[in-house]
Amino acid sequence: MNNKYRIVRAVKQKHNFQNLNSDRKNSATKIKRKKNDRYEVYFTLNYIKYNLGIFETKEEADEVATLARAMFMPYSEQDVKKYGFMNEDMNMNGAIYFRYGVMGAGKSAMLLKSLYIYDRMGKKYLLLTSKKDDRYNVGYITSRNGNSRKAIAISDEDNILDGLRWHNYELDYIIIDEWHLFNPKHVEELVEASLKHNITVICYGLMLNYLGEMFESSKKIVEVSHKIQQIPFYCELCKNNLATHHLLSKDGEYIFDGDEIFIGDKEYQSVCYDCFYKTKNNKNKK
Repeated sequence: MNNKYRIVRAVKQKHNFQNLNSDRKNSATKIKRKKNDRYEVYFTLNYIKYNLGIFETKEEADEVATLARAMFMPYSEQDVKKYGFMNEDMNMNGAIYFRYGVMGAGKSAMLLKSLYIYDRMGKKYLLLTSKKDDRYNVGYITSRNGNSRKAIAISDEDNILDGLRWHNYELDYIIIDEWHLFNPKHVEELVEASLKHNITVICYGLMLNYLGEMFESSKKIVEVSHKIQQIPFYCELCKNNLATHHLLSKDGEYIFDGDEIFIGDKEYQSVCYDCFYKTKNNKNKK
């Protein structure tokens, strides 16, 4: 077995609550102020109490408590308003989630935040990214704020199921960043993990490329997902509408043809539907 799958941080599983229902009576968060003016966060889910850590400020403690409630307590309206796109359906064993957003929306940042919650709850997961993404260090999930986490870099030829076999299929999650860069064939492997092994799959990625078309891998994951969740971000041009598209520019010129994958960062602008097509039409008129 390829030993690259050993790099995943496998946290010992303390509880399995995949089949339990979440309701108002047995789920809650509590922030306790300690004598040293630090704040300890507790999270109770289905009568199981988890310690989410000790924090220097009340704001940090509130942020972690808010994220935990948004992930596992969908009736918490205020938290869902902030992080509703992170919600997991606790009644669905082995569900597939596709969380998409434009560049700059904070997909990698939210993924890394969720890992903290999973770690504190004792969850076991396979953490994957694409070998094609060389903007930062290959084999790391890195957010724009500088936070990062080591992950398995997957190539088009790799089989994701090899990682499951290495862990004897004893995993709670497969968590993937930069899904749009994966080979569409990997969808079949994720479906097998979901249906046959009851492993929850969460993919983060882009929906559309700079051509205004769906990535092939994103199209495939949409077809099999139980939940499709959008991470919101506003248009960088008009500042009013929700961003759904990308503009790619090189040497001051917008580009609307070429291969669907172009690895970049500052070359892109995240824009709404109106601004994308107005820009494209203006270029065509020249």
